Amino acid sequence: ILETPTDFFNTIENGLKTTKSRVLLSTLYLGTGELVERLVKALIENPNEPQVIILADAIRSTRTLKLTEKFVGQELKTFSSSPLMDSSSSSLLLLQRIANLPNSRVSLYQSHKLRGLLYKILPERTNEIVGLQHMKVYIFDDDVIISGANLSDEYFRTRQDRAWMFHGVSKLAAFYTDLINIVASLSYAVTPGGELKANSKETDSVYANEKAYCSLFQSRIEDFLSTAKTKYTSPLDADSTSFSSAIFPLIQMGAYKIKQETPFVMRILKHLRMCEVNESSFEISLTSGYFCPTDELEQALIAIVQKSTHPPLKVNVLCAAPEANSFFKSHGISGGIPAAYREMLISFLRRIARHPSSTNNIQVDEYIRPGWTFHAKGLWINTSSTTVNFVGSSNYGYRSRDLDLETQIVVASNDPKVREKIEAERRRLWDSQYLRHVTAESLSVSTEPRFKWYARWMLPVLRRIM
Repeated sequence: ILETPTDFFNTIENGLKTTKSRVLLSTLYLGTGELVERLVKALIENPNEPQVIILADAIRSTRTLKLTEKFVGQELKTFSSSPLMDSSSSSLLLLQRIANLPNSRVSLYQSHKLRGLLYKILPERTNEIVGLQHMKVYIFDDDVIISGANLSDEYFRTRQDRAWMFHGVSKLAAFYTDLINIVASLSYAVTPGGELKANSKETDSVYANEKAYCSLFQSRIEDFLSTAKTKYTSPLDADSTSFSSAIFPLIQMGAYKIKQETPFVMRILKHLRMCEVNESSFEISLTSGYFCPTDELEQALIAIVQKSTHPPLKVNVLCAAPEANSFFKSHGISGGIPAAYREMLISFLRRIARHPSSTNNIQVDEYIRPGWTFHAKGLWINTSSTTVNFVGSSNYGYRSRDLDLETQIVVASNDPKVREKIEAERRRLWDSQYLRHVTAESLSVSTEPRFKWYARWMLPVLRRIM
């Protein structure tokens, strides 16, 4: 478990320098700062000339540096761009340099929804609401890092996130390599000249027939998943009758009717609600930098804590305080995003308050740390004997369920050493010195930051796309 942003950066940089055969970087975007420049330099100078596979989002990667800096939040204004980048540049310039490497494949995914009139009328940044490539996976040979963090300077310095590294898990590395290659085949290739080129007419997400493109995307992913259970599974040893830990990936691509994460999470929560829990302790922890849970997840959590058990089931929720939101004090419409999330949190707390047992057993805290932003997401299910943990890109909201490309890894373990590492990470996130306990009453009487009263009618719509 990579504990700090510095650990995350150093591990990525070392991987790029020393990898012998394979580098895979799946991220929302490549930043334009000095630390990212160091990463690109490390990859270019790797003497082994490994195979390079990069997948990012087209809309986010072609956003100009000038626009990004204009609307960045208060805590991110301190991060300077690389001296090689001017205000009209985007991270596409760095991707172009990588595309010039031998044995490289750089691809940019663009949602099929951003086409025609919508493409023309939605301005930059706003056009990201239709859906993004949001999977964060970084592979160096057979080492796999799963994270919610992008490759950008703030994630290497003062942005709280999560990143786990699985050493030498060849089948997990193969799973993600094959998955990302499939998505890349349905995306635009970045040419050495910096142009975006569709792999074929059928895989052109903007100009191909929309229904046909969606059907092709869905069928390719479903075909991949149908073989995954046997192709990438590591069987138990012949002499083994049990195992202490298991890991498996989940993907979510709701825009193409591919949903593994939501049904799996709901199945677990339903099982916990229905079965008898013979444990001395039981606790669920959920965190998201953009907390906006779906109705089904919210109702499942409420149902669990309403169950009469001894000891009572407890749910901990951790979300970003408005001051820790990366859009805090941003210019333009995006400056209202922290207030919108605060308003949706108030609504969540009010719904909980309708159920007295839920109020007592669901504790909500905001993460606020001077000079830092909060981007961590994850789900922990802890009993006295077993831990089930989710780590990856999902924020457990409607956007993650229905619009973006997401992936997580689930780790289930009853190994005391593994469980202690997982719990230590959870304790670091729920560090009391950075927590602010919130209730519906305390937030309702606050005046800042609140969404303008005359605009609150928009919140149900915003909830579906944020």
